[in-house]
Amino acid sequence: MEDKWLEIVNPDEGLYLLLGRKRYGKSVLGYYLLELLHKEIGKDCYVYGLPEEKTHLLPDFITPIYNLDLPEGSIILFDEAYISFHARSPLSSINKAMDTLSGLVGQKGILGLFVSQQSRKLDIGVISAADGLFFKMPSMLQAKFERPEIRRLSELSLIHISEPTRPLYISYAV
Repeated sequence: MEDKWLEIVNPDEGLYLLLGRKRYGKSVLGYYLLELLHKEIGKDCYVYGLPEEKTHLLPDFITPIYNLDLPEGSIILFDEAYISFHARSPLSSINKAMDTLSGLVGQKGILGLFVSQQSRKLDIGVISAADGLFFKMPSMLQAKFERPEIRRLSELSLIHISEPTRPLYISYAV
């Protein structure tokens, strides 16, 4: 299974969205990818915006960060990304900074993992820069209310995941 993730995710750079129903393991998948890529490639791992009272739960190889001065050559998990990069705050300074950063991901060698229940809640700058999508069990109406750019992929994911031999996730990557 680990080899399959290393084939899907470019460990050198990129932005990936992890979308799906609440309580279905999107964050767990994000932390698993941090652990796998740290173990296999040795990259430094960070989690953005984790509440300070929860930092004691992190393993030693994951460092919490609270600003967008992201370290070069690192992997950053943006858990519950819609809280920091909400679609209804497009002119906020943090969304502007993320829009700029998403263009520099390749130059800085950053791998960003954005966890959210729906793409609709995320700033368009994050979505348009995505190199891949992972769907964990979409909610019943998620496909209907997704952004138009992602709606068809969400509909296909719901069909495949609903099959009797359903996969644990569906991925789309460039």
